[in-house]
Amino acid sequence: MPTLNQIIQALHDYTVPDLGIKFVNREQETEKILSNIIKLNQPTHPTNSLIHVITGPWGCGKTELFKALTQATNKIRELKERTLTLYINLSEEEIDKACTPTPSPTSKTIKETTRTILKDHLKTLLHLYTLIRALHDRLHIKEKKIIITFDEVTRSLEKYKIPIRDLIAGLSKKIYDIAWEYNTEIHTILLTSEQTAIEHFSKQLGKNMTIHLLWNLQKTHIPPILKALKSPIDTQTAWKITGGNPREIYKIHLHQWNLKPYIEEQIATHKQLLRKYTREKRENPTQTLTELAPLLDNIDDLDTHPIWDTLIQNNITIYIDARYRKISQPPTNTEWIGKRIAFQTPIHYHILKTMTTRKTTDITPQQILLQLTSQR
Repeated sequence: MPTLNQIIQALHDYTVPDLGIKFVNREQETEKILSNIIKLNQPTHPTNSLIHVITGPWGCGKTELFKALTQATNKIRELKERTLTLYINLSEEEIDKACTPTPSPTSKTIKETTRTILKDHLKTLLHLYTLIRALHDRLHIKEKKIIITFDEVTRSLEKYKIPIRDLIAGLSKKIYDIAWEYNTEIHTILLTSEQTAIEHFSKQLGKNMTIHLLWNLQKTHIPPILKALKSPIDTQTAWKITGGNPREIYKIHLHQWNLKPYIEEQIATHKQLLRKYTREKRENPTQTLTELAPLLDNIDDLDTHPIWDTLIQNNITIYIDARYRKISQPPTNTEWIGKRIAFQTPIHYHILKTMTTRKTTDITPQQILLQLTSQR
């Protein structure tokens, strides 16, 4: 297997489209994915085939990491001789964009199969055998590790009304049938940030499927991004607000690094969610905030409150417990991360904390910033 340094170097050749900067860091995560999940250092064998569900905070960088990995592994000749790596984004309506950065001739085969047989690239997840057969007919896949990443996997399930239970049951059998027929090894990687979907995936654990948690960037990874984007905001401030979440950094960038409108948008989102919840429950918002106050001091108990469903459905919170194997570790000794439950970014926690402290949803960015400066 090529050295990790070779793969990391190729990884950093990838340009993140939204930010327009080179991919940074994720060395430790890359090593875990290649060594522990895909196991590139081990011989190819059909029995090693597996389904990998990968989740994490919304905007933590799952898409860009696996795009970068797809591009990197296809650049290294030694890897190309032993693996076939492809990426399909199921949220993209155009098949040409959906396959990027999968190179030709693999991407050409995917596009032709979609246009002539499947008619819809959302079906590639549901008709994996058809896709693999087309790849086999045109490319040499025997004795290779085939790594297929399906991004935004819930799009296919929603459109074709396929329960997650049925998807996993079907894929679980299909990957082994394919692997033995073509003497290959299939790794199907399913990416999603939808936490309600992850709860359903969790019920299928053990059925030739594992769930992995990818977290936000580490604090030490933020400075290169801020520097590349010419941010006037210091690392500490960016960390306290975003917790290393690349998408949140990008949102602040879109506001030209003005924290006030960014925080105002976040407050408005939480205010709307709370008011919708209290309206449905016919409760006074003050009552709900009073109930939440002690739970925010021990967030591992937050799922005992009825508002939990609202928080997790809207990607405010996330489970981080032992059911999920850690590709990257969430930080410790922080107010917004517990042992089994976490807020996806610290700004979510600090908005709710400020609301519960003041017992009102009518709060200001200045009050949030004050809360941030007082955190431990």
